[in-house]
Amino acid sequence: MSGSSSGHSEYVPSPKKMQYSTYEERFTRQEMERIILEKDQKKWCFKTIKQRHRKLNAAQDISRIRKLLQTPRFRATWKDIEQFVLLKFTEAENVNLPIHDYTIKDWVLQKCEQGKFDRLNASAGWILNFKKKHKIRSKKITKFVTKTAETNKEQLLKDVEEFRVKFKHMLAVNNYSQVFNADQTGYIHTVLLCIITSN
Repeated sequence: MSGSSSGHSEYVPSPKKMQYSTYEERFTRQEMERIILEKDQKKWCFKTIKQRHRKLNAAQDISRIRKLLQTPRFRATWKDIEQFVLLKFTEAENVNLPIHDYTIKDWVLQKCEQGKFDRLNASAGWILNFKKKHKIRSKKITKFVTKTAETNKEQLLKDVEEFRVKFKHMLAVNNYSQVFNADQTGYIHTVLLCIITSN
């Protein structure tokens, strides 16, 4: 006997596209800034941008996101973060601490936790703009200068000769496969800076 068993069948609704009431729910702050960067600076068309940001519905979304990022609340957040990072940068520079891009990222996250902001991850573009705005240039350590200048030249020459004798002895009794001159690398300078700042 044939017949339908609809009474025992279970209705499964078709999956619906997730709906978002605001752009803040649809995108993170960093995603919104990346969308504007791709549109304004990279001059990408909407189709290309949408391929990277699937939650964009129409080209008008980009204009609305731009207006949202220009609101006082969004601008104030980044202004506070920038002032905090600049303060931390100045403090580190005054005691000759090495500063890298990941150091700046850590400061941004630190400020986010203090101010209870959304967890922001400073992009490479934001860090570059921060450096340009405050005239910060990346520098490679090539020379280390001690705080106290050597005034006794005779003692210096004596110490050099003593070191040379000891080093020759070490080479004679140890079978080193490789010997590097630390002065020709940046590693030794970074180590010395860490030693000084930890004392």
